Amino acid sequence: MKRPRSLRSKINVYFITMLIVILGIFSLAITQYFKETFRENAVSNGEQIVGQSISTMDTYFSHLKKIIQVLGSNENILKAVEYRNSVDEVDYKYELGNKWTVEYAMQNAIGYNYDIKDIIIIGKDGNALYHSGGSIRQDYNFWEQNWFPSIQDDYAIVNFSGLHAQDYYFNKTDEQTISMFIPVKDYRNVHKNYNATLMFNFYVDKMFYSGDLSFSHAIIVVDSQDNIVWDTSNGLNDEQMNQLKQQLTDDKGSFIVDQTDSNTSPYSVVYDTSRITGWKNIGLKSLDEVDRHIHVLMMFSLYSVLATIAAVLISSMIISKSITKPITKLAQKFKRIPSESLDVDLYDDSTKEILILSTTANKMIQKLHDLNLEVLLEQASAKDAQVRALQHQINPHFLNNTLQNIKALALSNDSQAISEISTILGKMLTYSIYQPYEMVELHREIHHAENFIKIQMYRYPGMFDYEVACPEDLASVKVPKLILQPIVENAIQHGILKKGHGYIVISIQEEQENIFISVIDNGGGISTERQEQLQNELKHNQVGSKSSSIGLANIHERVKITYGGHYGIRITSEYGKHTTISIVIPK
Repeated sequence: MKRPRSLRSKINVYFITMLIVILGIFSLAITQYFKETFRENAVSNGEQIVGQSISTMDTYFSHLKKIIQVLGSNENILKAVEYRNSVDEVDYKYELGNKWTVEYAMQNAIGYNYDIKDIIIIGKDGNALYHSGGSIRQDYNFWEQNWFPSIQDDYAIVNFSGLHAQDYYFNKTDEQTISMFIPVKDYRNVHKNYNATLMFNFYVDKMFYSGDLSFSHAIIVVDSQDNIVWDTSNGLNDEQMNQLKQQLTDDKGSFIVDQTDSNTSPYSVVYDTSRITGWKNIGLKSLDEVDRHIHVLMMFSLYSVLATIAAVLISSMIISKSITKPITKLAQKFKRIPSESLDVDLYDDSTKEILILSTTANKMIQKLHDLNLEVLLEQASAKDAQVRALQHQINPHFLNNTLQNIKALALSNDSQAISEISTILGKMLTYSIYQPYEMVELHREIHHAENFIKIQMYRYPGMFDYEVACPEDLASVKVPKLILQPIVENAIQHGILKKGHGYIVISIQEEQENIFISVIDNGGGISTERQEQLQNELKHNQVGSKSSSIGLANIHERVKITYGGHYGIRITSEYGKHTTISIVIPK
């Protein structure tokens, strides 16, 4: 059998369990909240950084735009370009002066902007006219290159190329550059077409460094064809880069690039588009850093929960001890009851509830003590009643009268009657003496009463008749032994003999849940006052001075002890006519 737990352990277990559940839910909610907050902050910071990057780049390229516009309208350049477009055969003596003045203007522009790598002027046939760098291949056509923009004949328009190779130089084919383009125009007469393009080439590293684009976020810059112009991430693999490019569908936005393997991390991505270059500036923040913050927060939450549980456990032990100590003390007192009987004082006023319990328990113990005493008294009374009943059944007056009757029959030589009376008397004595306290079947008790009637009929010949009415289904009902014969004797002595002649009926009847064993006589009856006196004696277990009331009281008490206080003897009589004494027992 499973041993029950103490109240104190239950309080501790339930309290700690409830606390763990509440703290667990709270910790998960806080962790999830900060996780979302950290990611939102990553996006917000990315937006600020990308905005700052674009602002810086746009300011920088606006400055370059002014420089290239000034150079594109330089008088020496306009003069040189106009000459080249106007002649089929170049006079190298004249061209040498143009070349010197053009290259001088180019070098001045480069001198004030160290991130400008070189400058090239492209003519109407797509070939280079003038340049500030090394030797350019004469067969190289710039218009045929996919990175070369479709130039609009608008002085205000500046076009940008993405990152491309400088394969038009003989000795620099492996170098990469970014270019700016503007038509060669006279700002005083912008409608005149010189059919030439000014191209600025930049040192990529110097350009972005001078633009101060180094931030805590990684920056990727892609051109309008999604070609990478600048990349400081060094973390995206090819699959992640494809994810990134596929989601650059709008001018600005944000999204997450997922982790593709154990060597990569997820990224929060924010991007925006430059109004000047048309390039997309992309800010990337590794979510591993966010996850590290979340991990730190989770560990802090875990340690906080453990510390709280430890503190609450100690507190709950102290509190539960203070709550259960009076109960434990009361339980210890209850344990002493079996060994110390009921002489234990359970009174305890440590708390209001314990006072109620202890006071109620004391009352219960007192009640048990009183009930035990009452049971002992009833048992003693029952024993005394049984002894008196036995004494009554073997009444020496009855034996003496019977023997005197036998003597008279002997003097008259009526041997048949002597034999019959002796046989009946022997049966009665055997029935009365052996096992007088057992339960017997009702027909045996009736037979014993009939034997008594038969002896009395020898003693008082012709004085009365008798009748027995007992249904067969009630003949086997168990009843206490020796309860019927004293009532029959009482009917003869105090009913029939006083009248002089009559009859006796032994009637067994069933009414609802009870059985009535009745002895009816048509003797002198009992007065109303005497009936009340007898009923009062039976109710209060008071034995009267007369032998009749002694016998009735003994039987009434034995029936009550056997079946309960609702059962016993009931008396009904009409003075001068009849008397009925019934023994009521349960069915």
